[in-house]
Amino acid sequence: MCILSYSNGVYTPTYLTGFIAPGGYDVNNTNPIVDAINTFFTSFTANGSNPLNKIQCVFDSTTALIRFDFSHWVRPSTLYGFYFIDTPTSIMRPLGFESSQTTNPPGLNLSGWLVGENGLVSTGIPQMNTPDIILKIDQFNTHNRASGFGIGEIFHVIHPNCTFGDIIDYQPYINFTSQIPRLNLEGLLTVRFVDWDNHEIDWNGQDWTLTLGIQWAVDTGIAGLETVQFNQNLRPLTNHYPDNYDSLDVGGRERKRKLRL
Repeated sequence: MCILSYSNGVYTPTYLTGFIAPGGYDVNNTNPIVDAINTFFTSFTANGSNPLNKIQCVFDSTTALIRFDFSHWVRPSTLYGFYFIDTPTSIMRPLGFESSQTTNPPGLNLSGWLVGENGLVSTGIPQMNTPDIILKIDQFNTHNRASGFGIGEIFHVIHPNCTFGDIIDYQPYINFTSQIPRLNLEGLLTVRFVDWDNHEIDWNGQDWTLTLGIQWAVDTGIAGLETVQFNQNLRPLTNHYPDNYDSLDVGGRERKRKLRL
C-alpha cells in the first residue's frame, strides 16, 4: 500500500506492507479472508500509530464483489491518494481487482489501485483457488507413494474444485480401496489434512466431516487368489471366511471352497 501526500509541490509516498497468512478461506456463509483482512487493518501499526484503522473490507454476496470501505477512515490533511500497489504477491488480484483498474501515481514508478472518495470496489469476482488437500491417517499405512512423503504415508489426495464462499463437498470420482494388513482400530483414529509441503491445513475454526468406510477381510490362504499389493488371499470377512479361519486347515479349506460355490 502507498499513502501519497502532496505539499508545496512535492509528492511524498509512505509505503505500508502487510501479510495475510494462508489458510482455508473458502467456506459457506462466512468469509474468513474478509475477517483476516479487517483484523489486519485494525491491528496494523507503523511508527506507533494505526494508519489503516477504520478501513473495512466487505464482501457483497449479491454481486459477489469485494469492496474496501474508506468512509470512516481519517484522511491525512495532505493526502493526495491511497493506493493498493500491484505486485506479484498482492492479495488484490485473488480478491477480484483487475489490472484495468490500476493507475500510475504521480512521481512514482509503480501501478496500483487508487481508492476513490469512499472506497474501492473490485470489477471481478474473487479468484480464491483451493489447494490440494492431503489426507493422512496415522493408523493406516497404504501402498500410495508421493514425492516428499514416506511410502504409505498418504491415504488420499483431495482435489477440491469450488468457488469463493462455497463448501468443499468432495468425493472421489472413482472409488478406491487400500488393503491394510493387521489394522488395529482400538482407540481413536488420528486424521490429518496437510498441503504438499506437509504443513497442516488451517481450517480457521470451521467444521469438517469425513466418512470413511472399512471392510474387514481375512487371509484365506487359498492358492491362486493372491492380491497384487500384499501377495495375500484377502476375502471379505463373512460367515464363509470367519476371523478365526485357519488357512492350514486343509479340510476346512475344502469345506469353505464348497460353501463359496
